[in-house]
Amino acid sequence: MANKNKSMNNNLYKKLGKIFEYDKNFPDWYWKRGLHDAEIISIDVDYAKLTLSLDSNNAIYERVSKIIFREYKIIHIPKEIKRIWWLSDEIEKRDGTYELKIHIDDGYSNNDTIVIQFQRIEVIRP
Repeated sequence: MANKNKSMNNNLYKKLGKIFEYDKNFPDWYWKRGLHDAEIISIDVDYAKLTLSLDSNNAIYERVSKIIFREYKIIHIPKEIKRIWWLSDEIEKRDGTYELKIHIDDGYSNNDTIVIQFQRIEVIRP
């Protein structure tokens, strides 16, 4: 029985180690605990920046009021944006460029994804 417990503990430590290693790989500006249920109020685009304005008062974990992308490329933004909520996101870095996929919902189970590639970002927290 002692060997079985030791083996279970070793497996748990391996899994926890992977989780902690995963957590360390995020950039400092990233909302590590998530923005689930934050409302995306507006998406403003101009030649120099793309700005997402958020109401994160209902977000489960983190609070962010704006995310400003610079040196960006829009891969996908839904054509019609009325009221949308942040469900989850994925971030990936390749060759100095980040790609952020934001999974969204309009409150009526109509899901979509916002995809933005960028090199610089500013995250404004209230």
